[in-house]
Amino acid sequence: MKPFGVNSMPDKRILITGGAGFIGSHLAEDLVKTGYSVKIVDDFSTGNVNNILELFNYKNFKMLREALLTKNFWLKPPPTLT
Repeated sequence: MKPFGVNSMPDKRILITGGAGFIGSHLAEDLVKTGYSVKIVDDFSTGNVNNILELFNYKNFKMLREALLTKNFWLKPPPTLT
């Protein structure tokens, strides 16, 4: 079963902020198992790495540990998520 709204996404690349949290990790898991290339950004302030441990076994999963709300994130060059 495909998640709501992704049927029309041609390249199947998804970015999830807060991906190590309860909702984000479940969303990431469903999308990865459906075949989407999923990248999550999380600073683990409330998320937990245990929520996403299984996802590291998938080639179509990447993670970036970063806080999006910090000033330094926006001043430095964009991170490479490939």
